[in-house]
Amino acid sequence: MPEFGYKISEMAGAERFFEAERLLDISLEGFEKSNAEFEADGSRRQEYIKA
Repeated sequence: MPEFGYKISEMAGAERFFEAERLLDISLEGFEKSNAEFEADGSRRQEYIKA
């Protein structure tokens, strides 16, 4: 089962996170998106899984 994700850390503002998420939503159409999680280092984690 293919799995894709991205990790964005130390970026100014949430706008960049949401812009990256929007572009990946378009590119990975047909994948299921899990809830974004915060990592111990303060970054956010978003996973896309092909069901």
